[in-house]
Amino acid sequence: MFPRAQRLTDNRVFTTLFKRGAWVRGNNFSIVFSQTPQTGKIGFVITKKVTKSAVERNRIKRRLRAAFLEVLAQSEFVNVLGVKNLVVVIYKSSEHLSFSDLKNEVTHQLTRLMSSPATPRSTAGPWLFKKGSS
Repeated sequence: MFPRAQRLTDNRVFTTLFKRGAWVRGNNFSIVFSQTPQTGKIGFVITKKVTKSAVERNRIKRRLRAAFLEVLAQSEFVNVLGVKNLVVVIYKSSEHLSFSDLKNEVTHQLTRLMSSPATPRSTAGPWLFKKGSS
């Protein structure tokens, strides 16, 4: 379990990340992230669409949290939470993956996140304008 200071619990931060954060997509989960002036935090999201059973959803989150804890303790990723807020969006069940495969995917995603230019989505995209108005 992540220490309380590293857990993302504020709903406003989740909403801001989903609106303005940059995405790194993977096979079983995606990471939404943005720079932060404070110490970074991490949160996990899984919907009922993945599995209806709350027991299975919680098991998936526990396994993914444990994988992130182990990978973030490695020397090359130790500073990720120091400067970024992360939300891990789980959209496929990872029950079938072994723990080592799960850790490999986490490592791959975090490597991509570190090399990403972190360009957030613009809030004034073309989808905000009505047709015919310019």
